[in-house]
Amino acid sequence: MGASLLKYYDWIKQFGGMTAQMRLAMKSGIPSAKAGTIPDTPDAVTKMHNAAKEVSGQEPPKF
Repeated sequence: MGASLLKYYDWIKQFGGMTAQMRLAMKSGIPSAKAGTIPDTPDAVTKMHNAAKEVSGQEPPKF
């Protein structure tokens, strides 16, 4: 559960550190503490992908 969602947090941390992670949590509505416990539903993964793209200004990898 949540493996893909956590990978977005790892990717964004490499991009912009803790500040970027906080922005990702706010934009996606999925806090990092919950990302590992909720299912990787298509909707959740799409929401996280779009939020990571917005925060980074780059196309994140598909996890």
